[in-house]
Amino acid sequence: MTLSSNDPNNSKMTLRLEANVLVGIDVKPRESVYFKGRPGEIEAQKLDLIASNGAAFAVTELELGGDSLDVSIEPAPDKALKDKDGKTNVGGKKPAGAIAGGNSAYTLTVNVKPDAAIGQLSQSIAIKTDHPKSDSLKITARGRLEGNVTVLPQQVFFLTQRAKEDPSRLTRRVSIKATSGSMSLGKLEAPSGFEVKSNTVEEGKEFSLEVKYTGSLEKQDAIRDKLVVHTSDKRQPKIEIPLHVRF
Repeated sequence: MTLSSNDPNNSKMTLRLEANVLVGIDVKPRESVYFKGRPGEIEAQKLDLIASNGAAFAVTELELGGDSLDVSIEPAPDKALKDKDGKTNVGGKKPAGAIAGGNSAYTLTVNVKPDAAIGQLSQSIAIKTDHPKSDSLKITARGRLEGNVTVLPQQVFFLTQRAKEDPSRLTRRVSIKATSGSMSLGKLEAPSGFEVKSNTVEEGKEFSLEVKYTGSLEKQDAIRDKLVVHTSDKRQPKIEIPLHVRF
């Protein structure tokens, strides 16, 4: 902040303001988790919930915003801070109806379920407590859950500029592979304005899709749609590939 003064030798002064804002419950290392890999093979992630004033609090509710995760919570006495009297509040009695209580620090363990849906993960974990300054917390879980079928690229982009002179700009190829076992492709559902053809690269293992934009080339708002590919894979019976057209 800059202040003006009537001192001819120091007409401008800089005022620096500093503040240390304490939250009721600190979530460490951060209020989010990220997962990448195959469900059943992904390592669990742990977050610490620590009362900044060292006071004991109870966790009264854990609500999951989806069905891809499992969570558990347990006391973390080694992470607890001392309260204003120099006491470490751990090992106390859990209030009736609470999920956890009697401690000033807990460890939240977040796991991806083995049967979680393949694809993009975006789920929230709502935590309610009896702490007077942090009665609710929100943890965000994001990631990419991979299965037996890989798709490259995962999104397809078409550029219509100079497409009349170079029609190849309106055609893209997508590779679909089985990383283990075998699979087959079923129905291909292309939206209006698109055509798709499939070719077998290796029987039961790899396929190539030729995706073509056949819509208008007149300038318009960008098009966002999706190509749906049905497969014989039990975990990924339907794969959605985003399609983007820019004018």
